[in-house]
Amino acid sequence: MRTYFNKLIVLSLLLVGCSSKTNTSEKSCFYVDKFNYNNPVPYSDEVDETYFDNTLIAGDSRVGSLVLYNKLKNADVKFIESLSLSMFKITKIEKDKEDSKTLYTYIMDSDKENIYIMIGLNEIGLNSYEKWSNSYDNLIKEIKEKHPKSNIYMLSIYTVENAYKL
Repeated sequence: MRTYFNKLIVLSLLLVGCSSKTNTSEKSCFYVDKFNYNNPVPYSDEVDETYFDNTLIAGDSRVGSLVLYNKLKNADVKFIESLSLSMFKITKIEKDKEDSKTLYTYIMDSDKENIYIMIGLNEIGLNSYEKWSNSYDNLIKEIKEKHPKSNIYMLSIYTVENAYKL
């Protein structure tokens, strides 16, 4: 089961690019277009369960599904259903508790070596791509500044190539 989950992580995670092939020097991250998805996933050493002792997985309800369908007993997993990028810094993890942190604050306060984040898919239908892109870029920049030694992974937002459009 652990090997399956590791392969799932490798397949579904990409270090986020800025979704722009131009002016990447102005972005806090870079455009990633290096993996040929027709090829198998490159080999990496298998990790044991202790890898998750130092891992935070945070995001929207899709992250909650990881907990539901996998046994990540030692990973720190936090999610908020229907979380949007615009509400990321103000929505509390536990809405009924007054002293509950936002997911943003929880991530910023974390001391985990590996941080996986899934956020931004709920905005796909909005009209302002530029606003979304800037918010996403700023969020990544803030997290990287706060955690310069952590491995930060953004769960990818799946794209459809023109060849696959109906």
